[in-house]
Amino acid sequence: MTNDAEIAIAIAMSGSDNFDDLYREHYPRLTRALALAGAGDAAEDLAQEAMARTLASWRRVRHGTNPPGYAYTTAFRLLQRHLRRTRTTDMTSVPTIAGPEAVAITNVVLAQTLDAMPPARRAVAALCISLGWTTDEAATALRISPSTARVQLHRARTDLHQALGEPEPGRTDTPT
Repeated sequence: MTNDAEIAIAIAMSGSDNFDDLYREHYPRLTRALALAGAGDAAEDLAQEAMARTLASWRRVRHGTNPPGYAYTTAFRLLQRHLRRTRTTDMTSVPTIAGPEAVAITNVVLAQTLDAMPPARRAVAALCISLGWTTDEAATALRISPSTARVQLHRARTDLHQALGEPEPGRTDTPT
C-alpha cells in the first residue's frame, strides 16, 4: 500500500494543485465511508491506495466530470476485493465506541447490520447516510443507476430500523 509521503512526492512531481485539494478534502471522508462500509482497520490503507491510483491516473481524471467520484469508485472496488478476501462470519471483533453500555450495544448492532448488507447496499448507505451524498451522487460514484441507488438506500434504512427495533419513518401500522 502507498503511504502519505509517497503521495506527497507524486503530487509535487505532477505539478497539479488540484489533486492536492481533492486529497485534503476527500481523504478523511473517504476513510470514514470505507470504515462504515465494513473495511474496519483496513479503511485507511484502502483510502490511501485509492488516492494513489487516482493520482496515477490524474492526467486523465482531472479533466473528467467527477474526479472525487473516481476516487470513491476506486476505493469501493478495492473494498469489495478486500471483503471477498477476508470475509468472515465472526462478529466478535466488531469494535464499539466508548460510552454508556446502551451506546456500545447499539453500535455493535449497527455494525453487524452493515456487515450483513450486500456490498452495493452498504456502499450506498455509507455514502448517503454517513457522508450526506445524494443518491444521484452515490449512483454516479458507484456506477449504478439512480433508481438502484434509491432502492438500495431505502433497503439499507429499513435494515437499520429493523435491527434497532424501531418502526420505519412514515409507517402507521405497528407490528403485533
